[in-house]
Amino acid sequence: MNCTGTQATGFVAPAGVTALTVTIQSSASVGTSQTSAGANPSFANVRVNGSSTVNNAGTLANTTPLNRDNYGINLAGDLSTLNNTGTITLAAPAGNTTTRVYGAFSSAPDGAQYASTTVNNGGTISVTQNGNGIARGIYSGENTTLFTINNTGLIQATRGTSATATTSAVAGVDSDDDTDRLVINNAAAGRILATGANARALSGRAAQYEINNSGTIGTTTAGEAAIATFALNAGNAGATTTRAYNTVITNTATGVINGDVRNTDQDLQTATTVVNLRRTGTLTNTGTINGNVAFGGGNQTVTNTGRISGNISFLDVAASVNTVTLGTGSSIGGNIAGQGLGNNALVLTGTGTLTGAVSGFTSLTQTGAGSAWTTGSGSSQTISGDLTVAGGNLTLGAGSTQTVGGQIQVTGAGAQLTVNNTLRKGPSDPAISAPDVIAVNLSASNTSVVVNGTVAPFGNPFAGSSRIYGIRANSTGADIDNVRVVNNGTISVSTGTENRSARGVYAGENISSMSITNNGLISAFRPILNPGTSVVAAIDSDDDVRALTVTNAASGRIEANGSNVRAIQGRAQSFTIVNDGQITSAVFGGVGQAIVVYGRGNASLTNNVGGVITGDVRFTDADPQNTTTANRRNSTTVNASTLNGALVYGMGNHTLTNTGRIGGNITFADVAASRNTVTLGTGSSLGGNITANGAGINALRLTGNGTLASNVAGFTTLSQADGAWTLAAGGTQAFSGGASVTGGTLTVNSALAANTGIGAGGTLAGTGTITGTLTNGGLVSPGNAAAPLGTLSVTGNYVQQAAGTLGTTIAANGQASRLAVGGTGALNGTLAVNATAGTYAPGTRYTVASAAGGLSGAFASVTSNGLPTLLRATVSRDANNAYVTLAQQSFGLVAQTANQRAVAGGLDAALAGNTAALAALDSQSDAALAGVLDRLAGQSYAALADPQLRSSRAFGDQLLNRAYAATFEAGPQSFTLPPAVYAADLPRRGPVPEPRVIETSRGYGLWATGYGQFGSVDGTANAAGRRETIAGVAAGVDFHPQAGTVLGIAAGYGSVDVSLNRVGERAHTDNGQVGIYGGITSGALYANAAVGYARADGRVNRSLGAIALQPGGAQGSVSGDQFLSAGEAGYRFAAAPGTVLSPFVGFQVNTFDQDRVREVGAGPFNLSIGPRDFLSARTLVGGRLETAVTLGTTAVTLGVKAAFVHDFADVSRTISSAFALAPTVPFIVNGRRLDRDRALVGVGIGANLAPGWTGFVNYDAELASSDTIQAVRGGVRYAF
Repeated sequence: MNCTGTQATGFVAPAGVTALTVTIQSSASVGTSQTSAGANPSFANVRVNGSSTVNNAGTLANTTPLNRDNYGINLAGDLSTLNNTGTITLAAPAGNTTTRVYGAFSSAPDGAQYASTTVNNGGTISVTQNGNGIARGIYSGENTTLFTINNTGLIQATRGTSATATTSAVAGVDSDDDTDRLVINNAAAGRILATGANARALSGRAAQYEINNSGTIGTTTAGEAAIATFALNAGNAGATTTRAYNTVITNTATGVINGDVRNTDQDLQTATTVVNLRRTGTLTNTGTINGNVAFGGGNQTVTNTGRISGNISFLDVAASVNTVTLGTGSSIGGNIAGQGLGNNALVLTGTGTLTGAVSGFTSLTQTGAGSAWTTGSGSSQTISGDLTVAGGNLTLGAGSTQTVGGQIQVTGAGAQLTVNNTLRKGPSDPAISAPDVIAVNLSASNTSVVVNGTVAPFGNPFAGSSRIYGIRANSTGADIDNVRVVNNGTISVSTGTENRSARGVYAGENISSMSITNNGLISAFRPILNPGTSVVAAIDSDDDVRALTVTNAASGRIEANGSNVRAIQGRAQSFTIVNDGQITSAVFGGVGQAIVVYGRGNASLTNNVGGVITGDVRFTDADPQNTTTANRRNSTTVNASTLNGALVYGMGNHTLTNTGRIGGNITFADVAASRNTVTLGTGSSLGGNITANGAGINALRLTGNGTLASNVAGFTTLSQADGAWTLAAGGTQAFSGGASVTGGTLTVNSALAANTGIGAGGTLAGTGTITGTLTNGGLVSPGNAAAPLGTLSVTGNYVQQAAGTLGTTIAANGQASRLAVGGTGALNGTLAVNATAGTYAPGTRYTVASAAGGLSGAFASVTSNGLPTLLRATVSRDANNAYVTLAQQSFGLVAQTANQRAVAGGLDAALAGNTAALAALDSQSDAALAGVLDRLAGQSYAALADPQLRSSRAFGDQLLNRAYAATFEAGPQSFTLPPAVYAADLPRRGPVPEPRVIETSRGYGLWATGYGQFGSVDGTANAAGRRETIAGVAAGVDFHPQAGTVLGIAAGYGSVDVSLNRVGERAHTDNGQVGIYGGITSGALYANAAVGYARADGRVNRSLGAIALQPGGAQGSVSGDQFLSAGEAGYRFAAAPGTVLSPFVGFQVNTFDQDRVREVGAGPFNLSIGPRDFLSARTLVGGRLETAVTLGTTAVTLGVKAAFVHDFADVSRTISSAFALAPTVPFIVNGRRLDRDRALVGVGIGANLAPGWTGFVNYDAELASSDTIQAVRGGVRYAF
């Protein structure tokens, strides 16, 4: 049938006609027809029988609803299908109570069973109830096996505002309980909506109700159910049936459900409803549910990875089994609550945050290797059973609260529980007399718990035998390994007032490996009112633990407070403790046992720098230790910081290395098989003694630097291989197997009972007593830093081997450190003498060793340190004593130069036998003594020769320069006499006569000059440098006996001052001088010459520096004769107009005959200096350049000269001296030897000052590598 227009009545298929296809075109509209009669007639727009299909694209509406039932499409036969793309709209009028409207309807009559009915809706199916009757968009009625709804359009049910009652069903989709299976597929574009009070999008009692939603299912009325499936209608609680009821809801990622979702046993079920039937269900939500989710007493499964904005609630009963699984993306806006009567499980997978409150649940479990859930701040989880982490990392977030009746447990491999909140775990059932309280239990390999907050379990106050565990690892089956506890917060347990055990962290049974890392606080407390004996420990372990590692970081604290309370204890077979923080056990008024590890196995404790352990540390075979146990606990202890307590070891093998502080005793309960080693290193400090039974082999080793003040008993050996250790005075150390020092220094100030051997690299010192034999193959040096001159005693024999050295410290007062031997002494090897600061006298004798039983042998060699170079230690002995005597050595040992070596020989003779003088000098350094030898040499007597020769040369220069100047002076050729006046020539007597000119020679000249020289002579290592000053005046007269010839005579005075740079010597002489000179010219040639004599008288002052033996120094009178001669010849020629160039050659021969000198001074260092003649014979080759200019009316002459000078004489300056106290031992002293070759340069200026008067100023310099001499002179001449 095909309907294309408007039809006022509906289409009703004739009875028995099946397999019809009814098509209503989009432009068509179909009215209604009555389909049944009677008191409650029914009407339908379209009714078909079985195997029929209705395709509606038009408009269907009920125009006159009468009485009861009105159907848009009535599929009144099996295997019928509705394909709706049009509009089906039915409405019930206001005021009625029985009118029922159905958009699409199917229900098999009694006795029949529809196998399948399908509604495909892409259009609109809408029903409205304005009265108090029923309105259903699509209804699956009785006796239907499968009813399928595929919706891509709109299915809508509305309860109008005119309705006065809300109990009648109004639903977009509804079903009878005789529908075996109802399947609703709501596509992404599909909408199933309800509006009005108690109006539902989906409702019904189909035995199997399946909802697959990718679109929108919702109610627009707040608080109403979008979906309500149930087994019984409201009020029918007493009904029974054999049918099973189940709902499956799948809300996909695009699905949105607006309104509550209810899957209950009875519609509008409450906690007080008594229901015989149960409806089970499955809800899978990956989309959005904007409302609450409510379940009845049936078994329910909820899987959520989407959004549920409201609560999830269960009306569970005793038989209920409910599971809520929250996965990645899950968001719950409300709470998750059950009645707590059934078995309700909350499962977490993936990642997410659990908010709100969880209550009435039996268990909470996180699964999945990568899962990571966090309980949100303000949330709470109340679990009657266990909270389990079977996989991933579950974080109990800060501000969240967990109330767990069972265990909080980590059971899955790789699983972790992170506690960021405060976890207060109490007894699961306070009514039980002795329940264990375990805050967190780890029971699988690779499990861990991280505490960033607080774990603080508490016990039943009325159950005295209950046990409390903060965190426990335990396996009741196979061994588990790699169990990890990390505490960054607080783990705290307390016994309360009851006698119960309490453990903060406990490693229990069947554990292969476990680690505890503490960055926070782990504590255990037993109050003062509870003197019980049950185990109370911050950390404990069972003996079924193969390996346990406890790492306490710098910020970590592991604390135990109260009687019989321990910070760390246990019986783990391998127990490792590493501490960088604080481990403390405090009893009331004192310290307790901080660490107790006992039973069979091995233990290791490392207390790093910064770590503090307060309380005793015990590594024992049993607790308490006893001698009958067969267990052996071996241990290794490394302490680099502070351990304020005792160390107690059992009968096993133990190794202790200490570089920190141990406040108490160290004891070993050793037996014959025990092997114990104590190593003390740099920084080690012990507050108690070291004691062993002496039954095993017990070794004490010293390394680095330190002091041992403890008594040592029951030990076998003492050894030291490096460093510097002191056995403090007042202590007693006994070693049955002896002591050895193979390296470093051991200072024994105590009583050391041991046969002692010193190896090649070892040193033994001290002022204590060695009871036993001392064998020295290294160095034995009695005394210590506080008593360097002390005595080291040996009660037995002393044997010094060929490689051995006996060291002794001596003082200037005659005291020395000493080795006192009670038995015999056998000497060999070396005696090493170490001198303290002081003034040592030659001949002093020291006792360095004594032996009551007699000495034998001798030292093969003697060395010294700290003694002056001039004192040598010599050794001797008698029957019982060995001695050292200081012998004087030659001063030549400190001489560094030839002069010093020469003086040293004389000084040795001068001071022979003068102990006081020798002691004063010997105590000085080698460099100072070398300086003394320089000062004692009297170099000034050798250094004075060259300045004296210069002085006579300077006087000769004045004569020769005057001869050169005078040779070329023009001079007067005649002079005029004034006219004579005679009487005859008087006026009126005759004419006045004229003056008379008289022919004469060149005339006479008077001249005077002043001169000064300033010289600096460099020193050498052997001879001191000096500064010298020469000054003088000279005057003379000359005349010209004929043209080109001049003769003259002169006299002068000169002074010489010499200062030696490094020896503090000064010399001064006054020199009287006379001489003659002359010159001659022949054409361009000229020659000049001068000869003279001088006498020098003066003094030499030698300060001798800081030599206390002659503080006033020494003085000597010096004198001598000087002879001089000089000459020059040259050739003058005009180089230019007014300029003359004169090459020349010359000679200078000077002598100084120095007289003998005998010094005076209060002391032993006066010298006698023999006479000595000195000669200088120099040649000069050079030239002058002179020019004459006129400045105004003044004639001025300018000149420069330069010459090479070579001295052919012996330029060495040596003297022969002897000390006055040893005149027969002369020595030669050399002064500074000057270079033979030097350059001479000079400039000068002369001028006519007035008629007959001329003046000049000259500057000259001699330049050599050894010295520099500068000279200035000036003078005037008057010619007449």
